[in-house]
Amino acid sequence: MERKCKHRDCYVPETSCVMGWPEPRKCEHWPGNAEVAEIVSEGSAGAAAAERITLPWSGGAMGLSDIEFIASRGTPQVVSILGPHDAGKTTFLATLFLLLLRQGVVGSYEFASSCSLLAWERVSAHMKWSGSEPPRFPPHTTAFEGRVPGLLHLGFRRPDGDLHDLLFVDAPGEWFQQWAVNREAAGAEGARWAAIHADIFVLFADCQALAGVKRGEAREVLRQIVERLRSERRGRPVLLLWSKSDIPISAEMRGAVEKASEGLGKVAEFHLSVMPQPPRNEVHEEQFLDVLEAILDSPRTRTRPTVELELIGDRFLSYRGVGDA
Repeated sequence: MERKCKHRDCYVPETSCVMGWPEPRKCEHWPGNAEVAEIVSEGSAGAAAAERITLPWSGGAMGLSDIEFIASRGTPQVVSILGPHDAGKTTFLATLFLLLLRQGVVGSYEFASSCSLLAWERVSAHMKWSGSEPPRFPPHTTAFEGRVPGLLHLGFRRPDGDLHDLLFVDAPGEWFQQWAVNREAAGAEGARWAAIHADIFVLFADCQALAGVKRGEAREVLRQIVERLRSERRGRPVLLLWSKSDIPISAEMRGAVEKASEGLGKVAEFHLSVMPQPPRNEVHEEQFLDVLEAILDSPRTRTRPTVELELIGDRFLSYRGVGDA
C-alpha cells in the first residue's frame, strides 16, 4: 500500500504534495527521507528546491489545506457527486471539462479560473484524441483509503461580476455503497465528509446497470444510497442524473427509482449519454451543460463550512466579499 506523508496537512497520495513537490517522494516529509530533510534544514537544497512549485496550489486535486485561499475570497460551493460503482461519475466530470475547454460559457456564467487544471486534465485525458488512439472512457476512480476526497475546482464569473467557485467531489462509488449500508463504516469516512459539506448532491442512476442481468442488485444498491441521502440531505438540493440513458430501462424500474427518490424533495432530473443519438447520430452535449447550469443556479443552503477560517483583527483584511463576511 502507498505510504502516507508525515506532514500534518498533507494527504498524499489522495491529493497533491502540500510542500509543492511534483514527485512527493522527494519531499523532506516523506517517510524514510531523512537525508532530504537534512539537506533542506541546512538551507542548501539548491537545484532540488527549484523543482518545487511555490504557488499556493499545484494544479492537482485539492485537499482542505489547499482550498483556504479560495475560501478566503468567498464561499465555495461543494458539489457531492454520488452513486454506485461504475455509474459514469468520472465520465460526467471529464465531459464537462472538455465542453468548457471548447465553449467557456455556461448559460450566463463565464469560465473564470481553475486551480486544479492538472487534475482535470488527468480526468479527461482518456476522452481526447491522442495520435492514432481513439477516445475511451476514463478508468474507474480508485477506492483508496482516505479521510477526505480529492476536490476539483472550477471558478465562474456571474453576470453581476462576482466569482462563483465550485468544488466537485470525485469519490469512488465503493465509498458511497459502504456509507449507504453503514454510515459509520471505516471505509466510508470520505463519503461522510462529502455528505456533511455538500451544498448540492448530484445522484447517478446507471441505466446500463438497471437494465442488465444484475438489475435487481443494482436497484437495491441505488435504493440504499437514496435512503441514506434522504436522512442526510437536510433540505439541500438534489439532482438526479440518469447516466447512459441511451440504454432503455423498463417503466417498472424507472418508477421504482423515482418512488424511492420521493423523500428527497423536488428533484430535477437529467438524461445523459456520451453515445451518439438518432436521428443525426450526435451526442447531446447541451444536457451536460444544463446540469452544470443547474448546479450554478442552485440556492446556497450550506449547513457547515468547508474550511474554518480564523478571522484576524483587521476587518479590511478579513473581508471575504459581498454576502460572505
